Amino acid sequence: MLHMQEQIQQELDSLRRFIGVDFVALALTEPLEHTIRFQYVSGNRNDRYKRIVLRPGIGLAGKVIRMGRPILMHFTEPQSLDDPREYPILLAEGLKSVAGVPMEVDGRVLGMMLVGSRTYREFIDNDVAHISQKAHQFTKWLQLLPDFA
Repeated sequence: MLHMQEQIQQELDSLRRFIGVDFVALALTEPLEHTIRFQYVSGNRNDRYKRIVLRPGIGLAGKVIRMGRPILMHFTEPQSLDDPREYPILLAEGLKSVAGVPMEVDGRVLGMMLVGSRTYREFIDNDVAHISQKAHQFTKWLQLLPDFA
């Protein structure tokens, strides 16, 4: 099991460098608790992601998981009246541009892959296609872990 987790971490690091982003994360559903948590990350500035717990439909991860399709946000700046619960990972990591892609198997969304940049970045179709392909690969690997539902 540890070997697979190490492989996932190495692949996240590699993906972050290949795409040229600052942050990559996998947010996974915890069906028994009806929550979503960021469980694997690369390029994080701190460990605040560990305290982020989302519900389906809440926050970027919750929306990607609920809708089952990619969401792109280019040059995001929080406004003073915005609810910080809508984008906690963006605030925690200082992300300005993000792409979130669902991780699904057999029509069921198990989580999402988030890639983000701390500066303006426009994700193009090729980026999204590559991220989606990697998300599918990660989903297959995660299914091999004994504690993954």
